[in-house]
Amino acid sequence: MQQKDKLIMDIVRFLVLERTSTPLHQLRDGLQTLDVLTYIQEHYKAFKDLFVCQGNEKLTAEMMEVVFMDIKMSVPGSNRRRDEENIVGYWRDFLIDLQEDEDGEITLGDVLSFATGADCVPPLGFDPSPSITFLHDSGLFPKANTCSMELKLPVSEDFNTFKKNMTFGIANSPGFGLA
Repeated sequence: MQQKDKLIMDIVRFLVLERTSTPLHQLRDGLQTLDVLTYIQEHYKAFKDLFVCQGNEKLTAEMMEVVFMDIKMSVPGSNRRRDEENIVGYWRDFLIDLQEDEDGEITLGDVLSFATGADCVPPLGFDPSPSITFLHDSGLFPKANTCSMELKLPVSEDFNTFKKNMTFGIANSPGFGLA
């Protein structure tokens, strides 16, 4: 039993400390080349906002539209494109409703977290940029891939159904963006 515990501790130590130490040392050495590291250490408060997502800035519907600017739509003139244009309108109205209803079941941060894994926009933005695609035939609820930062919106007949399904799907997804 002691050997098992020791093995587990050795594995954890390797995964957490040793595996990452070489890249971190290389980063440190690179920053030190032009004394950037020294300057960061001396003025760490000035650099904090560049490296750490504070979450102090309140998300707005407009910010969310900018974050999810990459909307992958079907061919212009197709029935799917017409439906997708309606859903984009519902999406924007949904974001505005979330912004205005601060006591609602979900927040804009919940939507961002559902799609990207982050509950605030990082200081340098997202890379790659989050995108929106559409679920024409595969379910009522939104889906997301947090690795590729792709939010898949359900195609609904009306705004109330869209809002209800988006809210339920996001509120009841325990992790990794799948309702």
